[in-house]
Amino acid sequence: MIFSPADDFSGKTLAAIPGTLGKLQYVAGLRQESGVYVHWGMSRSHGEAAANQAIAAAHAQLFIEILRTPLSHLVGDLRSMASQHATEARQLIQALMEQRELLVPQKLNGGSLRHFNSVLRALSVLADAPALQSDPAALQFRPLGQ
Repeated sequence: MIFSPADDFSGKTLAAIPGTLGKLQYVAGLRQESGVYVHWGMSRSHGEAAANQAIAAAHAQLFIEILRTPLSHLVGDLRSMASQHATEARQLIQALMEQRELLVPQKLNGGSLRHFNSVLRALSVLADAPALQSDPAALQFRPLGQ
């Protein structure tokens, strides 16, 4: 079966990486200082230009997905990622904040850098919240007075 570059990257490569934050970190790691994405298998299968375009589109989509995902899900994602890497969520979010420039795609597709920074800051605070240590779903926003 022949896959388009976008389907190949999303359906094979990204599907193997757990969590939206993990996928975003992975894709950001493929981007060189020049802004070009390098993935040997994709380049070999589809050519450098098509691979770069597919990965850039996936990066932009993941960025938007992060902005649309409820914080409670992102906290769970962060904790799973930390457990998988045998580190603390606080250390992992700190590393993500330090990689912020790479995590943000060149094309924001309607997303906002300010919004993304707010999400990272919120995750940084929530990573150590005692109520969330065992249950990220405990992050529920209730109207005042309830």
